[in-house]
Amino acid sequence: PQKDGGYDITDHSEVAADVGGNAAFERFMGEAVDRGVRVTADLVANHVSFEHQWAKALEAGDESVLSRFVAWDDAVKIGERVVDGKTFNVFLHTRGENAGKTSHVWQIFPENNPDTFIRAAGHKIFASFMNPYQWDVNVADPQVLAYYLHTIAKFANLGQMGTRMDAIIHSGKKPGTFNINNPEAQAFMALAKSFASQLVPGNMFLPEANLPWDEAKRDWLSPERAFDGKVENTAGDVLISFDVHRAIWDTLLKNDKHAWMNAQAELGELPANKSLLVYLGLHDETLIDDPKLRAELQRRGFHDFAGRGVGDSPAALLDGDADRLAMAHVLLYSSKGHPAVYYRTLIGAQNNEEYYETKISDRLDDQRKAGLTPDVKKARDTRDLDRGPVALADYEAALASGYKPAVTVRALNALWDA
Repeated sequence: PQKDGGYDITDHSEVAADVGGNAAFERFMGEAVDRGVRVTADLVANHVSFEHQWAKALEAGDESVLSRFVAWDDAVKIGERVVDGKTFNVFLHTRGENAGKTSHVWQIFPENNPDTFIRAAGHKIFASFMNPYQWDVNVADPQVLAYYLHTIAKFANLGQMGTRMDAIIHSGKKPGTFNINNPEAQAFMALAKSFASQLVPGNMFLPEANLPWDEAKRDWLSPERAFDGKVENTAGDVLISFDVHRAIWDTLLKNDKHAWMNAQAELGELPANKSLLVYLGLHDETLIDDPKLRAELQRRGFHDFAGRGVGDSPAALLDGDADRLAMAHVLLYSSKGHPAVYYRTLIGAQNNEEYYETKISDRLDDQRKAGLTPDVKKARDTRDLDRGPVALADYEAALASGYKPAVTVRALNALWDA
């Protein structure tokens, strides 16, 4: 239903109608396979839409589906705690086998989900991302596991050769932990990858592990596990690099080349046969670690996102300066790893204000339908400023006019392929 840029999913095995549906995707995959193009797609395995069939069944009174969600009916909020710059809700479990345990849950989107849970059918359901539009699922439940493996199988059989594991470090929730990067999350991806490799050898996995580099490398890029005596690489093949992303933006916004150079040095040598995916903006926030810089950007009218970045488009952040946006792509292609290019950035698209306001209105309507008091703070997602469709004609026009970022990336691609 597009309450979170497509990450609120009602059926993981169906392709959205607004991009052509299943039939168009199958034709696309056929062409991609014939041309030797490797296609990577997201697997959103931490949460489903509140319009998913499981959510609807629970709200209709079907308790048999409760185990498919993360439901902590015994959890009572006893406070908040800041750890490593993150604000956590702290819960005390009051009964059952977890009685006396204390759980921490990061306020990932402080304005959208300050209370962590959504109440549904008399239960407290985890909604750790976009509350109340997404409900967190229990990946240890056999039905949930089967559902995701079926999804992997369907698209692998069409020729998909890469799987980006969205929000993977937040899955595998367990009372008594901080619920980030739990071993259960790592085990889930290991199983998913092993399954995929049996269907399509070489199916690469890209975990979204927004963690300090040493921790991300240790847990999501390096591990190997033994299955029936055979050692398999069960970690990610390509790790999304948040460190390089932050460093590129530090360099661009502070005019300080050392931020990018230091980040490259700190990465060191990557494990054999592994890589990084580096990006400027991919329909997501631009991460800004420096609180003074974030404050300065907000003073200039840019839009805060969750206290850790801004939602504005890269072109807007660089004041529409085509030379600086081209240089941003040079830094991107010069970084360790593989560059990911977002076409809104490539054509210099400014903030999509119309899309942003439309999504706020849509979410307010959904709050009313859910019987909630409309709350603009919970309906606002500044990432929507850099979302929305991009027309092929816009890219072709950028090339035809000699728009510097577009022609620079075309030249960089030619060098990459040489």
